Amino acid sequence: MSKEVFISHSSKNFKEAKKICDCLEKKNIECFIAPRDLTPGQIYGEEIVRGIDECNKFILIASKDAFESQHVLREVERAVNSNMKIYVYKIEDVEVPKSFEYFIMLSQWIDASFTSKIDDLTNIIKEEDKKEAENKAVANESSDGKSNVNYVDRKSDNKKAIIGIVTGIALIIVIAIAVIFNKNSNNDKTKNDNKKSDISENVDAKDNDNNKNNVEDMNNDNSDKNVSKDTSDCKVGDIITMGTYNGKPIEWIVLDIDDKGNKYILAKDSISIKAYDSAESGEWNKINDTTEFERDKEAEYSDEELINAKGSNDWSKSNIRIWLNSQDKKVKYEGTSPDSKALYDSRIAYDKEEGFLNAFTKDEMNKIVETNGDYVFLPSVEEVNDYIINGDVIFPEAEITKEALDADRTGEVSALASEYGGRFPWFTRTKSDDSSYKVVCVFSEDYSTDGTPFYTESVGTPRGIRPAMVIK
Repeated sequence: MSKEVFISHSSKNFKEAKKICDCLEKKNIECFIAPRDLTPGQIYGEEIVRGIDECNKFILIASKDAFESQHVLREVERAVNSNMKIYVYKIEDVEVPKSFEYFIMLSQWIDASFTSKIDDLTNIIKEEDKKEAENKAVANESSDGKSNVNYVDRKSDNKKAIIGIVTGIALIIVIAIAVIFNKNSNNDKTKNDNKKSDISENVDAKDNDNNKNNVEDMNNDNSDKNVSKDTSDCKVGDIITMGTYNGKPIEWIVLDIDDKGNKYILAKDSISIKAYDSAESGEWNKINDTTEFERDKEAEYSDEELINAKGSNDWSKSNIRIWLNSQDKKVKYEGTSPDSKALYDSRIAYDKEEGFLNAFTKDEMNKIVETNGDYVFLPSVEEVNDYIINGDVIFPEAEITKEALDADRTGEVSALASEYGGRFPWFTRTKSDDSSYKVVCVFSEDYSTDGTPFYTESVGTPRGIRPAMVIK
């Protein structure tokens, strides 16, 4: 079913946005809301553009968090450029920044700062739909030559059309004056605000820097100052350093100590952003030489065909397992390597990166206990439940190291991490129950911090890598 309304919101206002979505859909007004309607494994920016283009109405959940979001600003800009009907649903008494005011000053506003007015919004949209349907019916009658509209009505319509044209010209003049005023008052800012770019392209460099700085500040604020290099005398909850990655010592949190004194440790943060596995055919979305993957036909493909197009969720054969356990400068991958053609986005390829263990010293390697054939592994869902959630040692939604953000070539990760408090989903090694190319991720599906922390994601998608080890 096609969507009618795109709901634009900050992730921090998801609950309010979901309430509006539920209310509208009860009235048979279909909505597009992220992350619910994003297709797993697809490029985030492209999915947002698809959602906006699919709809003809746009609701902005106006709040302080929304007005601070570059993602929301780009969505509003896209809606304006697409000539969508825009409704501003204000949930906080907050001043509208100039960057937003330029786009939404002529939109229809509903002030819900003090009381819920979702029904008002729903009624307005339903009334708009009714008018649109009536106008369409009249237009169809006229085009078929069956119109019963008399001469007086036509004359009235002509007057309305003239008034509409005059009003439109007046509005254009108002907008032009606003643009000129805005340009004179803050020329440098307007230059940045008026740069048009499709959301599906990279987040611009300045936004990346700002987002990375924001996340870096979050990481610095939340960092544990009692970090120890000594692994012999530590207890559950302690943070130790062991190995380096991207030139920085890796911090690990001790989650469990067994009867032998061996310690289960997990990287404190996501140390990298990588795909779990690559398309077995060697080319993303390619099933074989003659067949391309089509989303609408997914149910018709066999598991083998899906693995050819997307990659496998079998931990034992995955690229990420090989990378994590390699001490070589040039990793030897079995099957298809994680190169630019075999992943959904060429920018997340890591086939030329040296093995994760290459920067570990001999002494550090000697401390690692081989577990089920691995030196390093991703936690399973059971381990996340036992050691993290039930153990209440550390919140399951991990932050990303600054170094990982600096290495992010897509721009999307940096922007999203900033949106969600510095956190980002990370892979486990547990397979999806209903798909051969999806793996369970740790993060709430609606990107909130109070929902269930698990959902499935395509193995070819960039997600956080948060390795675990057992050490003596």
